[in-house]
Amino acid sequence: MGNIADKYQPITLPQMELKEIKEYLSNWANLLNKKDGIKNLIDVLGKFNHFDFSIDKQLQQEAEYVHVYPGISADHKDIKFFVILDLFDKAGFKDNINSHLHICSPMSLSNQDQLGESIEDKKARKRIKRWQKNPKRYLIRKSALKHNLVRCFNVPVNDLITENNRAYFAIKKAKDNKQVDYELDLILKNLSTDQLEESTESYDTVRLVPPYPPSMENYFLLDN
Repeated sequence: MGNIADKYQPITLPQMELKEIKEYLSNWANLLNKKDGIKNLIDVLGKFNHFDFSIDKQLQQEAEYVHVYPGISADHKDIKFFVILDLFDKAGFKDNINSHLHICSPMSLSNQDQLGESIEDKKARKRIKRWQKNPKRYLIRKSALKHNLVRCFNVPVNDLITENNRAYFAIKKAKDNKQVDYELDLILKNLSTDQLEESTESYDTVRLVPPYPPSMENYFLLDN
């Protein structure tokens, strides 16, 4: 691991100390495990509809996934998303791993402020509308709770054509029982900041963690 850590220098981004980042991740995990934890998380997150993030295009060529970790402050008022390539989410980068993180805050756009919502995929639009309409209606059902203990969103790098991307909060039917079970989802949109518009393509290949993969080598932040 030492060689790969030496190969890449930390990037310069607005940062939080690693200790604070871990506290946000830990707060999220602890809240999930409380009786009304998911309801409380949705109360906060339900005020927003998306977050934007950037990934270095050159580094994407050597990575397979982007990990998006949700976290929350101790007072449960501030949610952050910590975005990192699986390339850096390893013990070999533990001394400067926060320097490879992109820290995002969720946002909400009014209908008139949204960059043309040109999502062609009807299924993707339906998932986003479930979130916009009433996320608690779907996500805090007893039958759906087991699907929403989300610690990380696993995003295939191949879906990210541009450096700048938008992730819409969405809700999809879970595979176990499509009639009653629902789970959190992200609908990804490539974003051109030069033209201030979204691409017409959308992607929904995000996978939730848990369920955990066979190997946790590339989930250093989750494991620690």
